[in-house]
Amino acid sequence: MVSKQLNDSADGISVMSKFSCINILKSQAKELASEHGLQLSAALESVAKQSGFSSYHDLATVAKRDPREVRLMRAALGTDDLKEVVYEKDVFQAIDSLVEDALSSDIAMTNASGFVVDNLVATDVDFDERTGALYTEISFEYCGEQDPDDVFHGSTFYVSATLGLVRRQGEWQVAEPYGIELHSVERDVDWMSERDSWDLEVSREEK
Repeated sequence: MVSKQLNDSADGISVMSKFSCINILKSQAKELASEHGLQLSAALESVAKQSGFSSYHDLATVAKRDPREVRLMRAALGTDDLKEVVYEKDVFQAIDSLVEDALSSDIAMTNASGFVVDNLVATDVDFDERTGALYTEISFEYCGEQDPDDVFHGSTFYVSATLGLVRRQGEWQVAEPYGIELHSVERDVDWMSERDSWDLEVSREEK
């Protein structure tokens, strides 16, 4: 799913779209200048130094050479590894809430409760520098606790999905029209049914 934009830095191509790292930092400088009555040039120097560069000229030179350089990503996107964004507390909680809504009817068919996201893995990312949206391919288990007094109808869902996020006021968050798109959902009870059917078939053949 990784787009050409994610490969541009490796090819030495500078993508100067609205949400490129350098343009995000320019926006931060404009806000700083407006809030504190600074000249834009002074605000740019301040942002550059806070981002770990000796000057804005240094920052701009590095950005031209490597638009996704580590310091640029940390300053503009909060991380130099976009796969790590899904593990941020607010994002993780948002995933849990979105999945609960998306699987509400499936959950109702089980005799389990207290479902939570577990074993979350981000397998791929795509940051769209035109819109500022971060799309992450994720897989995880959605696990509940089986009621011991009821018949077992499954307590775990195995899910793969795409999560869409945007960064606002320095925080990653779910925002419309993004959210979560489920690609596949499998239940442990289905796997068990298949296994039981296989065992029965094997038993018949042995007889």
